Amino acid sequence: MIRIIFIVLLSVLMGCQAEDFPYSYLMTHPHFLQKQSAECQSQRITSKQCETILSAAVDFNQLLNEQEADPLQFGQRIMAAEVDWVNAKQELVQAKQALQSSDETSQNLARIKNQLEGAEKSYQEISQEVNILLTVVSVNNNPKSPD
Repeated sequence: MIRIIFIVLLSVLMGCQAEDFPYSYLMTHPHFLQKQSAECQSQRITSKQCETILSAAVDFNQLLNEQEADPLQFGQRIMAAEVDWVNAKQELVQAKQALQSSDETSQNLARIKNQLEGAEKSYQEISQEVNILLTVVSVNNNPKSPD
């Protein structure tokens, strides 16, 4: 009997455990973010995940306000981010080519690998920024569409 109670209790506790969603996911899924934010606020949860959710909600609302206040400037921000994205992609391709064609010493090889890692990180960050900015525009243009 105790074993059954333990199993049931463990199942309930595991079911209550919230899945962690990264900031970038929350920022590109605004309707999900809104639901999660409301849940965190209504239950007054102070978990690390709720901190991330509430931070993303504040940031997303700030971007919405920026876009609504000056759509032209926000569009220019998107275009600048897209130019940065293309440049980051070019740097990434060049770093990969340099690594593949390299017959350098181990010291230079380490430097090239560091450049490649930096280019990959930069490309991913700019890619996320562009996706978030485009998500903001899509929400303002179609506020009731589901994720």
